[in-house]
Formats: sequence, C-alpha cells, structure tokens
Amino acid sequence: RAEDLFDFDLILLGDIDPRLLTEDRLSLLGDYVATAGGALTVIAGKRFMPSAFARTELEQLLPVELGGASIGSGQAPSARPLRLSLTPAGRESVMLRLGNDLETSEALWRGLPPIYWAAEVERAKPAAEVLLTRPDPASGSGTAPLLALHRYGAGEVLFVGTDNFWRFRRNVGDRYHTILWGQMIQRMAGARLLTEAPRVTLRSNGRRFEQGDRVQVYARLFTASWDPREDEQVEAILAAGDDPDRRQDVVLRSIPSQPGMYRAELSAGPPGNYRLAVAGDEIATLDFTVTENNREYTRASLNDELLRDLSRDTGGAYFPLARLEELPASITERSAQLTSLREIELWSSPLFFFLIILVLVAEWIVRKFSELK
Repeated sequence: RAEDLFDFDLILLGDIDPRLLTEDRLSLLGDYVATAGGALTVIAGKRFMPSAFARTELEQLLPVELGGASIGSGQAPSARPLRLSLTPAGRESVMLRLGNDLETSEALWRGLPPIYWAAEVERAKPAAEVLLTRPDPASGSGTAPLLALHRYGAGEVLFVGTDNFWRFRRNVGDRYHTILWGQMIQRMAGARLLTEAPRVTLRSNGRRFEQGDRVQVYARLFTASWDPREDEQVEAILAAGDDPDRRQDVVLRSIPSQPGMYRAELSAGPPGNYRLAVAGDEIATLDFTVTENNREYTRASLNDELLRDLSRDTGGAYFPLARLEELPASITERSAQLTSLREIELWSSPLFFFLIILVLVAEWIVRKFSELK
C-alpha cells in the first residue's frame, strides 16, 4: 500500500528477481520517488539488476542508460581488475569522503583495492551527476559511470553499479566499507529525515531576499493516506522572527494540472528573519531572511573611470595605488587671490551707532547753550 511504502525515508533495491516486482509495484515505487519525494538506491547485481529491468519503469528511474551484458557477468568474477576514479563532483561529495580533508580522501580512494565486477551501462543521463567511474575501453571517453545520482520528480535516485564494495575490507576490515555505506545512506535518507513533516514539503525561490523582492512559495501537500490534497487553497501564517506578534495571513492556491501542488507570492517586508508555517495534520515551516536594500553596497568595486572624471572636472589628479609614489612630486606650491563679498546690515553697523550717539550729543550741547530744558 502507498501509505506503508511512502513512510520510508530510503529504499535500497538490490539484485532482486523482476518477477517479484510487478508493474503495479514498480509504478508505486515510481510514485514514491517522483511524487512523495522519497529516496531510492539501486545496487547492481550479477543476476538481475539492472539488465533484467530494461524497458520497465525502473529503467526510467535510473540516472544511467542501460547497456548489454555486465562486465564479468555470471557467478564467476572478472579476471580484469577495475580501478575506480573519483570525478570532480565525487571529490566534493561528502558521502564519498573517506578522510578528514580532500587530499587525504583522494589518497585513500587511490589506495583502495580494485573491484572485479560492474554492471554495463551506456552513459549517464543528461541531468545525472556522476560521482565514480570505472575503466571502459569501449566508450569514447574511456570510462563509464559506476556511481551516479539524479533528481527524479520530488525525490532522488542513486545508482551503485557494482556489488563489489565489500572488497574494500581487505586488510583494513570494515573501516572504509562502513564509512562509505553509512555516508551514502545518510545522504540519501537525509532529505526526508531533515523534513519536519514528510507529507508537507515547502520550498521558495530563495532563502535571502532584499526588501521589496517577490518571494515565491511552493508547497506539496499530501493527506494521511499519501493522496494529493485537493483543496482549492491552503492557509499559512507568516511570522517575523524578531516580533512574533507581527503576523500575516498567506493563501496558497492550487496549481492547475498538478495535484497536491500549491503556490503563493508575497512581497518581502522589513528586514529580519521570517518563518512561514502551513498547518494541517502535520505542521511544516519555511525560513527565509530579508535584508535591507542598501544601494551603497550595490557596487562596491573600484570605479576607476568615475574617479578619473571627477579629478579632471575639479582640476585635480587621480592616482591609483600602483602610482602612489608619484603623489608627492605632483604637489606644487601655488597661490591664488580670492575675493569674497560680505554683507553687513546697516542697523547693526558700528558707524551707524556712532552717528546716533553723535546726533544725541549735539542735541544736548545745543539745548545746554540755549538754556532749553
């Protein structure tokens, strides 16, 4: 049943007989990955996987295109050792890290024993990420993908093209074998484990926005039985992290022809941290940050052309750091006569005050000599 299968965080599919995986079960497995966002790891085997599943839905799930027979097919191992090589993406991948740093990890991979069996595949699919390769003289590049990962719908599929990783235990026991499989399982199951509510998936067109940007929110919602929700709209609440009382109602509307998919668009508000929560049988949240739109930092690089124009228009000179030693020699002593106008109000002039005093004194003298009171 879908509700039983979809609750798993990761499914490991080994060398299983195709008679045990009917078309209905393969279709359910495809829905688990594409619709419910599950993770699938397919491990190649000498008997059935993946060649026996050609032209089935499982082939569509794989990140590689299938070829013919396997190298060293059958129960007997190949006499030719196959040395594995990390691709640039594999070197950066955390799940393939065997040491504390990149250099140590690469050295450990180079020292691992070779494998003696690999599934024959043509090539990686266009959107797949190849992490490990093996020698393949028949291919144009001389290598073929052995470990490849791609996104399929809402989930991910990892293809492991050999069942010989156990050979890495030679002389060292489970040290690297356990690390490798542990990290691969943690990487594939991590997306589900880090999700608050597997039946509610929230994502946005970014995690950092500037004030006024458009924030697009998408939600994938399922019922308890893992059926896509059919509501016309779903309500959510947007709260500011620094002020929980400042809340905003957000309505997510269903996307036509995409069952269970909802979308909302809103404008980024004042700077701060925000959390969008969708309520239901399970509560899921989405966090994002809004920063201030400061134009001062829009272009912080040195603008030589602008500085030269400013120095030319003001009669100065522009010296980049490389010519800083020329600055003292370019400074010369110059004198210039400056004329400035100063306006003084007449009533506040000292001369005006002196004239008033003079008139008053003259009047007093005249009145004194004329014996006027």
